Amino acid sequence: MTQKERTHQKLIRTALRLFGRQGYTATTTRQIAHEAGIAELTLFRHFGTKENLAVQVFFSVCTHLFDELRAAVEQATTPQERLRAFARTLRRFVDRYPEEFQFLHLPDLPPAVFEQQTFQPLKLLTRILTDLEVPVPPRALGLALVGTVERTWIGKRIGLISDQDQEETLEWILDLVLQHAGSAQGH
Repeated sequence: MTQKERTHQKLIRTALRLFGRQGYTATTTRQIAHEAGIAELTLFRHFGTKENLAVQVFFSVCTHLFDELRAAVEQATTPQERLRAFARTLRRFVDRYPEEFQFLHLPDLPPAVFEQQTFQPLKLLTRILTDLEVPVPPRALGLALVGTVERTWIGKRIGLISDQDQEETLEWILDLVLQHAGSAQGH
């Protein structure tokens, strides 16, 4: 890795940490550069704008998440196993990388972050659910499954539920989905 690439990655990691801690709006490029030990001008040479930096952070987080999910799903042989692998890997990801997960949910990210990205993990989950022939729209069910992981993670973080509650909730939802898999043909 070249010095330029190391600097680029350092700025992305620092921005991720500061955006997660302070929010997008409250974080300045000066703070990011200072915390990274890099001149602010260097930050602008790499990204042009704070918004472009946020887009790159979003892309980095989504790529990391997608790589983990894809690796887990590729090891599974049936759609049922792929669904379980996806959901369990997502749950582990949010536990292992809370800064990355939190960044994806910042309320003040600029719209350009989302306009320039496709959320590949949701597309992967939608394909799995389509293969399972679920009796509801696969994308809607995918959003509900991701939402379950998100909500239980938040509940765990604020002390409302335990690790076991989180695990049991996810497994219950997966069992429910798989009970109805294949019944889409009858509708």
